[in-house]
Amino acid sequence: MTPTSTHNATLASLARREVFVVLGVTLLSAVPRFVGFGREGLTHFDEGVYALSGLWSVAPGGLAALDPELIAYAPPGFPVLIGLAYSLLGASAASALFVSAVCGVLTVPLAAWLAWRTFGAGAGAAAAGFTALSLAHIAFSRKALTDVPFLLAWLAAIGLGGRFLERPRVGRALAFGLAVGLAQNLKYNGWVAGAVVIVAALAGLAVDGDSRRP
Repeated sequence: MTPTSTHNATLASLARREVFVVLGVTLLSAVPRFVGFGREGLTHFDEGVYALSGLWSVAPGGLAALDPELIAYAPPGFPVLIGLAYSLLGASAASALFVSAVCGVLTVPLAAWLAWRTFGAGAGAAAAGFTALSLAHIAFSRKALTDVPFLLAWLAAIGLGGRFLERPRVGRALAFGLAVGLAQNLKYNGWVAGAVVIVAALAGLAVDGDSRRP
């Protein structure tokens, strides 16, 4: 076996181990986000607004019954997700909280993927650990608020934007655009993810290809 093939085999082995570590950390991250699930109920005013707005799914008019007064608080994305949870689990405070809790757990592997593809081997496991143990993230994962779902969509947009910059393709552009659109529908500042990628693209034009590639 040549030194190059040995090196590649070692990297592949490390990558497989990191995947298992991230999966394990993701499973563990569900414990603080779901322990005593729903016991707190809805305690924030905005939680009540989103929970009530999610009732569109059990109203005769469907999405047309979405309260337009919601626009003063947030775009309709989060109440739509809550409405879908109501359809599956029934209309309750626990169903509204379930959306944030699930998004909180899903953020762990997404943060790991973004760190791994940006900084290389080992960064994914570290990012997963930091995300899983973040007290602020745990707290918001136990609230029916837009913060955690928005973070999930925003990280996806940044990661997909990076993939598009590396190799511009129609499919990658569509995926990036959809992610930015999802972030925009969860919080009004979701467009910032698109702006970051645009600025990075413009900055890249000012750098020659050999310098940009590393």
